[in-house]
Amino acid sequence: MTSPTAVVTIASANYLPYVKTLMQSVRDTNPDYRRYLILADKKPLADIACGDLYEIVEADALGIDCFDDMVLRYDVMEFNTAVKPFAIDWLFENTDAANVIYLDPDIQVYRPLEELDEALREGAAAVVTPHLTRPLEDKKSPNDYHMLQAGVFNLGFIAVSRDPEAREFVRWWARRLKTQCHADFSRNLFTDQRWVDLAPCFIGKLKVLRSHAYNVAYWNLAQRSVSSSGKSYLIDGVELAFFHFSGLDRNKDKVVSKHQDRLVWGDIKPLHRLFREYRAKLTENGWLEAAKIPYHYDFSGNIRIVPLIRRLYCHQYPDEPAQAVFSQSFVQDLCNQPANIPGDDGGRLTAIMHQAYRERADLRSTFDLGSRDGIEGFRHWFAVSAGREYGIPDSLSDPSVESISSLRHASLPSPTVRIPNAGRSWAYRKWRKIRKWYLER
Repeated sequence: MTSPTAVVTIASANYLPYVKTLMQSVRDTNPDYRRYLILADKKPLADIACGDLYEIVEADALGIDCFDDMVLRYDVMEFNTAVKPFAIDWLFENTDAANVIYLDPDIQVYRPLEELDEALREGAAAVVTPHLTRPLEDKKSPNDYHMLQAGVFNLGFIAVSRDPEAREFVRWWARRLKTQCHADFSRNLFTDQRWVDLAPCFIGKLKVLRSHAYNVAYWNLAQRSVSSSGKSYLIDGVELAFFHFSGLDRNKDKVVSKHQDRLVWGDIKPLHRLFREYRAKLTENGWLEAAKIPYHYDFSGNIRIVPLIRRLYCHQYPDEPAQAVFSQSFVQDLCNQPANIPGDDGGRLTAIMHQAYRERADLRSTFDLGSRDGIEGFRHWFAVSAGREYGIPDSLSDPSVESISSLRHASLPSPTVRIPNAGRSWAYRKWRKIRKWYLER
């Protein structure tokens, strides 16, 4: 008897048409695989149930000990990727699956995954696919340099067996993603992917599946020849296993991917039918309507968790999960706590105000928080502008200011703009302009 294999994907509610399309393709091509959706959202299951196409497990049922911390720390994309190793581990703990295959929801499977099944039968502890198998040096995007930033392997796909070494790797990966799953190239992070660069060092029986028929996508398509045989597609002469439609644009049907500038529609003529059929299937499954579904963890009570709030939370708790509670009162306390800035004896500046100040050079050059005038000017700027520029609600704009709504509509002075050579004569300023023009010719 063949050991059971589980296929799992992770998505929020606005991606359910992708999930349905993926799972229909898995059911039709690999019917023996069990199918699971980890819902990285909070919606009534009766509203999103899909018969026996897949089983739904809500992300908050995975037993993540810092779940509220993660939904505050991460935006929707980061959270969906951070859940991945927890989902894999949960399936091993709660089902008898011998192998777990993760697939991104924007993938479609076109045939039995025979090469993958064979690798797992022969003892591979885990299987990954590389972004590239040859250099990309044409200076377009993405190229091999960008792959160093994003990660060696594309984690839209990974397969893991019950091998003890692989299970230990997944648990380590999960520990790292509790706080280090940001899309932040400046910190050498790109969600969950960069950590798996270490997989060849940690897993002795890792299989790097180099078949050009697997995980075909915009980043490797220019290096692969495409042809068709009947209704099948051949990639370098091998029947396409699965295509990764990353970066598809709902409103532009002839864009290969919004994440690249290498390929235009005319470059992929053999795949026009593939793209059109996939878009038609998504539309049939509710693609346009689902785009409007809000993400549950973008709201806490009547407060929208805007990116500035998430960045403040990460600044307060950069490396260790906090004992967070995903509630309106917790978010208000986080944002409205005193910033404790030297010179602000009255505690007039709050943490959310200081976060905006820290991030922006224009505010730092305009308002000197070492002076009372600077503090008051910045408070007034924040009260008037935070709602418009950051989506901050009144309750977080500045609770120490009485009648905040009157400040919003008050006629306040604009920040001082420093004019180069202010106070100099007209003749001097004219000479400077002419000199600059001459030097820059």
